[in-house]
Amino acid sequence: MDAMRVRWWVQIITLAASCYTMGTIWMTQVSWRLFAQVGRDDFPAYHRAWWFGLRGIQPVVFPGGILATLGAFAQLRWRAPRTPAWQAWLNVGLLVTAWAATAAWWGRLQGQLEYVRQEDGTLHPLYQRLLATHWLRVALFTASALLQIAMAAGTRETLPSAGAASTEVAATEAATTAGRA
Repeated sequence: MDAMRVRWWVQIITLAASCYTMGTIWMTQVSWRLFAQVGRDDFPAYHRAWWFGLRGIQPVVFPGGILATLGAFAQLRWRAPRTPAWQAWLNVGLLVTAWAATAAWWGRLQGQLEYVRQEDGTLHPLYQRLLATHWLRVALFTASALLQIAMAAGTRETLPSAGAASTEVAATEAATTAGRA
C-alpha cells in the first residue's frame, strides 16, 4: 500500500474514532447528570452496573477513545501533505491531557462515588465536583474531534477520486491492448 493510501486510511479511521469518542463523552456528560435521579439505596448497584463490567460504559467508551488516540499518534508520521505538523501535535496533546486527567481525576473520583444524594436529599460534594469539572474533559475530546474534521477537510483533496483512479486504469488497459494489437 502506498504512503498516500496509508495516510488516507489513518485519517479516515482516526476521524471516525474521534467523532465516536466525542459522542460518547457527551453521552457520559448527560448520563452523569441523570445519576441524581437514581435513589440513594439503588445507586450503588446502578453505578456498579453502569461503570464496571462488559455491560457497563467502559467497553462502549474506551475502544473508540483508544483507537482515536493511536490514530492521533500515527498522524505524527502519516498525515495528509496539507496537514501541518502542529495540528497533529496539538491533537496528541489534547488526547494525552484528556486521558491523563481522566486517570488522575474523573475516573478516580467516579470510582469513589458511592451515592449521589446524601441522607438529607442534597447532592454529594464529590458528585457536584465531578459535574462542575467534567466539562473540561468534554471540551478536550470535542476539540480533538473538531480538529480531526479540519484535518480531514484537507485530506479530501489529496486522494485521487474513484473516478480518476478508474480513468487511469482504463487508460492503462487501453495502452496495453493497443500495444498487443
